[in-house]
Parts: sequence; structure tokens; C-alpha cells
Amino acid sequence: MLTQCLSYDLKLSNILVASLHPGQIITRESESEEETRFNESDVTISPEESVMGMMRVLTQLHEKHTGTFLDYKGKTCHF
Repeated sequence: MLTQCLSYDLKLSNILVASLHPGQIITRESESEEETRFNESDVTISPEESVMGMMRVLTQLHEKHTGTFLDYKGKTCHF
């Protein structure tokens, strides 16, 4: 909701606002423990892959994306 409200407030200033989900990241702790997943389709990725994906999404943002919640691949996440 904050993303949507902020995007509305900043639209006239030509500022895009979007929230990004980094994905399920592999960490040192998760490598040594059995992982708990919210969904069988969840994919665990490296921090580098997550950052590269989010940077790619940021460089491809357009006005139509303002107020949205996107994952590291650029797909819309649902609240």
C-alpha cells in the first residue's frame, strides 16, 4: 500500500516508485540447514543472481510499473 500511495504522490514529479522482491536467497545459514519453503515452486538463488536481476528490473522500469511490486525477474508479485 505504501508503494502505491507514494507512487501516486510522486507521479507529478516524474518519479517512479516500485517495490522489489529479491527472491529466496541462498545464505551461509541456509546452506547448512534444511530449508523451509513457502511453496514447492520457490527457487533458491545466489545473492549475486538476485542483485543482477533486480538491477536489470530497475533499468527497465517504465511509467506503467509505478506503484507495482515486482520480483527479481520483473514479474508482478501479488499482495
